Amino acid sequence: MARAPRILDSSLQDGAEAAGPAFALQDRVQIATGLDALGVHEIALGRPARDAGERECVRALSQLGLRARLRMSAGFDAREIAQCAGLGAKRIDIALPPAGPLLSEPAARKRLLGRLVELLRQAGDLGLETCVGLEDMAGIEPDFILQLADVAARAGALRLRCADRGSRLEPFAMHRLVRKLTQESALKIEIQAGNRLGLATANTLAAVRAGATWLHTSLYGRQAASLDEVLPALQELGGHAISIQSAALACLRSQLARAAASRATTIRLSPGQLPDTARRPGDERSPRSVAIEFRRQETPGRAQPFRRPRPPCC
Repeated sequence: MARAPRILDSSLQDGAEAAGPAFALQDRVQIATGLDALGVHEIALGRPARDAGERECVRALSQLGLRARLRMSAGFDAREIAQCAGLGAKRIDIALPPAGPLLSEPAARKRLLGRLVELLRQAGDLGLETCVGLEDMAGIEPDFILQLADVAARAGALRLRCADRGSRLEPFAMHRLVRKLTQESALKIEIQAGNRLGLATANTLAAVRAGATWLHTSLYGRQAASLDEVLPALQELGGHAISIQSAALACLRSQLARAAASRATTIRLSPGQLPDTARRPGDERSPRSVAIEFRRQETPGRAQPFRRPRPPCC
């Protein structure tokens, strides 16, 4: 039986970067512990540079003694990378700027590669293992991706994350591109396939067939392939030995759904912003404000997730 690719899950990162308030620390600990119990090899976290709460989260999770490695996120900025040092986690994903004018001209590409080398060396000096994140693999010529991968490898990077969040590639095109990258690049290739057109699982399987060794998944199933679709697909269609305990996925999804539903925020409205039906006489002249609390009723996963019986562990 073929050796299974390694699994990274970004459910915590997706939750940290979603609009609205972040998960409570207790929820993050429970979700990370659940992912580790499943056998996920790596857990993606948010950006420590975002705020002190994100840094405290990384510190707390790094002290749990998880088998899964923790990977922080950073933009293409030296200050963001510096904020990742000393938090306990040792891996970092440095996201390149989106494809566009910055990558369209030879001079711009040369500056980008030079800056990438500087940032990778900075991360290495801080004791961090690096992954380079390419956010729009479909919008960049394969030859430049290979050039970028070669520069990154010589500067100490271990992996190249190739993302197609906009679902611009279909499975055959994904296979061709990933095959070229795996055959001609020294870096390990991680694939993050978006699900805008429902192609995330198919594109992820195509990437595995082409030689990708890391799969970027999420229980949210939007910015990446859904974890509970990829695992059975790898086993039943790909012929891979899966060590992850699939039976515990339903329990973990329930934990994530409860954490997402409990995220609340408060908006303060002045009397002048209240609808007429909510005003009381004299409100227009009153300095008081009204606090309105709402809760995000968001269920991670498919747009219309199927309902499973709650396992005993929940």
